[in-house]
Amino acid sequence: MENYRHIIECVNTFHGEFPFPGRICTLLRFRSCNLSCDFCDTKEAMWTKTSVFTSDYELYKKLGNLLSYTRNLLITGGEPGLYTTSISSIIDYLFVSNILVETIQIETNGLLLDRWQDLYSSFRKSVVYSLPNLLFVVWSPKFVSEEETEKNFTRLYETFNVLKSVTYIKLLDSPEWEQMTESFIKLAVKLYGQTVKKRISLMPVTKNNTTEYESTIEKCLKWGINLSPRLHLVLRVP
Repeated sequence: MENYRHIIECVNTFHGEFPFPGRICTLLRFRSCNLSCDFCDTKEAMWTKTSVFTSDYELYKKLGNLLSYTRNLLITGGEPGLYTTSISSIIDYLFVSNILVETIQIETNGLLLDRWQDLYSSFRKSVVYSLPNLLFVVWSPKFVSEEETEKNFTRLYETFNVLKSVTYIKLLDSPEWEQMTESFIKLAVKLYGQTVKKRISLMPVTKNNTTEYESTIEKCLKWGINLSPRLHLVLRVP
């Protein structure tokens, strides 16, 4: 399997957003996305076609070396859900090769539900499934409609619960989504209780607009959820 073809970035950096801002990690970025959001801060992932590697061997060698320093793997994109088969293969390789990994965080918009459920089926057969507190999934939903949001929320959240992952939800403070964002939070509380708010954050659209941060902070305090910074944009790191 030529997993390397989908990778456009592999580097040691820091988590920039909720839930682990500032934590050192090895970032593995997949190309392409099933959406095209105006506010995306990694638009290069949409048009970059050339991998930074020429073989899986080269990918695995560099990934193992980088993880020896960080022990935390961040899988992002683009949209990693386009490549769940490759993700499963890469993670299996890490464990078969005894490469020490303390946490694996996967970021997703959550729209490719069937592919994530396929990944779950694959994980059930691997060592990853038996290790608690290893896999973290950060879901950043993009609202299409309230009906679709409710349907996808229930399916996706239950899938990740069964996967034994710790699921976090990262919402974007977009003015046109404010009503659906508030409805989403109420739905989460209805389904899973007040404690689910510990897993939810709100993130401003821009990186250095002080007024926008003030608005986001006000909403976080109002709704009782976490504030997510965009530390990587402020520091200009991957």
